[in-house]
Amino acid sequence: MVGALVGIAIEDGAIPSVDVSIMDLFPNRAIPDVDRKRPIQLRHLLSMSAGLEWDETITYTDPQNSELWMIMSRDPITYVLAQHAIAPSGQVFNCNGGLTEILASAVTEATGLAAAEFARSRLFGPLGITRYEWRTHQKNDPNDAEAICEAVWRPRTRFVPGKGEAQQAVLTMHRARELIVSERTAPARAARDFFWTCFRLARDLF
Repeated sequence: MVGALVGIAIEDGAIPSVDVSIMDLFPNRAIPDVDRKRPIQLRHLLSMSAGLEWDETITYTDPQNSELWMIMSRDPITYVLAQHAIAPSGQVFNCNGGLTEILASAVTEATGLAAAEFARSRLFGPLGITRYEWRTHQKNDPNDAEAICEAVWRPRTRFVPGKGEAQQAVLTMHRARELIVSERTAPARAARDFFWTCFRLARDLF
């Protein structure tokens, strides 16, 4: 789905082409190991051959799974961009959910719209799709800053005690289960929406 948004952004001229470097997609971000990552192009993100260190071959309930580390990080995009380049880009396929986050962020960077909003206006809307789910990571610096300011202006705010490692581990397990359920049901939801859209188009035509 994110790949479709990238294609639309290229068609609109917001993104030059699939040959653009990852460095040019995020000009305002400090990306470590610039020399090794500059050859990574948009086409490599789309084909999951960026060559970044990432392990989703283990179960999503394993705390060493890279996807879980990304979810728990303060900034998923920074976390993914900081991963070591361990293979030449474009040569090795590696299933990397972090690249999906990078692609969505690249669309936002290029269009000025959140990926969900861009999808609504340029993809789902024109297709007549009104029922869909777009999951995002809500923990980021702007949201944290807003919450802090809100607390300052409300002195009676009751704060939640910090969670220990055991509690965070339990939350991670729950998030992993939600992720697995979402991924397993996504094809069925997509197929349902596709056939419903075809039915509506056929009904309007005939």
